[in-house]
Amino acid sequence: MNLTGLPSMEFAFDINVKGETTGKNYQGKFKYQRLNYAKRSEAAKLTAQLNGDLLTLEPAIKVINFMLGILQNGLIESPEWWKECDYGLDLYDFNIITEIYDKINIFEQKWKVEVWGTEPEKPKLKEENNNDE
Repeated sequence: MNLTGLPSMEFAFDINVKGETTGKNYQGKFKYQRLNYAKRSEAAKLTAQLNGDLLTLEPAIKVINFMLGILQNGLIESPEWWKECDYGLDLYDFNIITEIYDKINIFEQKWKVEVWGTEPEKPKLKEENNNDE
């Protein structure tokens, strides 16, 4: 699908980060593509699968699971080590996951500002609109 007039949906970046647990250096080139509805749905399903519907799951783990859902569905190019660690699941160094996610999040925020001029307002849900009447 060609979305003429919109900024690029893809973002290439490098990382060079030392793992906070193992001390191993991780570096390489990544390319991310913004998630369409199908990819967002897949990311949400993966996050739910990783969380296992556990109410007692540590909040930090839930955040990492959310990040992994986005990364596994949005990264279209990555270094071999990322693939070998099962796209982040086999890492001991959570800071590597957050480093990659943070770069993508910055791109997403800049993309929205470029399109909308500022952060777009979140649309009200239908139920919320009914309460305003």
